[in-house]
Amino acid sequence: MHNMSSTYKTLLSNPDHIKEYRIGIAQSTSSSYTYYDEGITDIETSGAVFSNDELSIGAVISREMKLNISLDLIPSSSIYRGAKISPFVRPKFNNSTSNDWVQKGVFLIDTREEDIEGNTLDITLYDSLMKTEQKYMTEGDQGLWPRSAYNVIVDCCQKIGVSVNSTTLSRLGAKSYMIPYTNDSTMRDVMASIAGMYGGNFILNDSGELQLILLSDILVSSQREVVATINDRGHCYKSPDFLPFGCVVMNTGNETYISGTESDNVRTLEFSCNNPPEGSDINATRAVRQSIVDSILSSIRNKVYHPFEATEAVIDPAIELGDKIKIVSGLGTTILSAYCKEEITFDLFYQGSIYAPKDKELDHEYPFKTESEKKFERLADVVASFRVDYETISAQVAAQDGRITSLGLSIDGLDTRVQGVEGEYTAVSQRVSGLSVEVSAVDGRVATVETTIDGLTVTTSQGTTKINGGMVETSNLVVTNSINI
Repeated sequence: MHNMSSTYKTLLSNPDHIKEYRIGIAQSTSSSYTYYDEGITDIETSGAVFSNDELSIGAVISREMKLNISLDLIPSSSIYRGAKISPFVRPKFNNSTSNDWVQKGVFLIDTREEDIEGNTLDITLYDSLMKTEQKYMTEGDQGLWPRSAYNVIVDCCQKIGVSVNSTTLSRLGAKSYMIPYTNDSTMRDVMASIAGMYGGNFILNDSGELQLILLSDILVSSQREVVATINDRGHCYKSPDFLPFGCVVMNTGNETYISGTESDNVRTLEFSCNNPPEGSDINATRAVRQSIVDSILSSIRNKVYHPFEATEAVIDPAIELGDKIKIVSGLGTTILSAYCKEEITFDLFYQGSIYAPKDKELDHEYPFKTESEKKFERLADVVASFRVDYETISAQVAAQDGRITSLGLSIDGLDTRVQGVEGEYTAVSQRVSGLSVEVSAVDGRVATVETTIDGLTVTTSQGTTKINGGMVETSNLVVTNSINI
């Protein structure tokens, strides 16, 4: 929550106060805003700490703003291509105002459209996390790996032009997770995996800084933890509380790590980590991955999530996503929960809909699954991806049990790979110069066959054999049947 002056708090406590707004416009690389107090026809913003309205971790979540302005008062020439725009709000009563303009996000223009008469301009904007859809590592940019999660996040933020807030830096630095080379992953994929390792999600806060919101941050246990009260003018709907957390499950693609015990008496938090950390060897790797689920469970064990929906909430602009709050409805109902999702209209009251979203599973009166059903769901969970950029086309189908089939196509050739549950694989690479096939077994044995214009080369653990039209060259020759020459 923003730290506000006594004048701001006094004005806000007056039941007859209103809100006033302005926007700041700057070039995308500049921190110097030009402010406009007039000509703002409509502002709507939305944001959340969870992805897809579900209680979950391991996500990177963008905020959105819709803005309508009068071109008579804010000329289109002042809205640069790719400009960044921030809305600001403060309380006002009669002629009394506060100097505390509360910034409510930093947004980049995605689309703009004038009305037919050319009088108004509709603008759709998103925050800088939309840039994370770019591939993290470009070709020839491999560098030294593995890298710490701290350094990977700082590097991603430098690439998209945002800073990391101090609390998040402290949290990232407190645990030294080492991230393996990310291959063709996007920054969003890499950052989402790291967020999951720490037990939370990444958002950009009101100041435009990257912030790690932990699940433990939004689980309210008592009134003492509440930082603000929100009044709802209508009915505030409280959904049934979740079961207390008692188990955490992390799926890495070919392994599953569990802390706690799954049962119908506790809630299980399950998430995927596509770029899990590594250790110095296989045992150290498994130990650090197990420590992830153990640490997350330790932070949320026996705590309860309180879902609600308030559709006519009058909001203190100083409240930020992730804050623990008390909601008081028009009928006197009181709820302790967290500020997890907002859809705000910048009107005289700064009101809108706020939520701690309920989980889809709650639609079942008795949401129990047997252990076999849960394990089958994980094994059957298959994710397919397809990416196209300027130089390559790549596709991958991956199952939670470790099976992966991938295809890569570029101007230089074609690469395919089929991987089994235990990590065994067959890979084929085709170039103008030739064709190569590599087969790997679970025990580590590898065999390769390469065909070029000069002939065929076969390599196994027993040695190498080369064959061309007139010669066979091999390190060992064993004849098992008699031959006639």
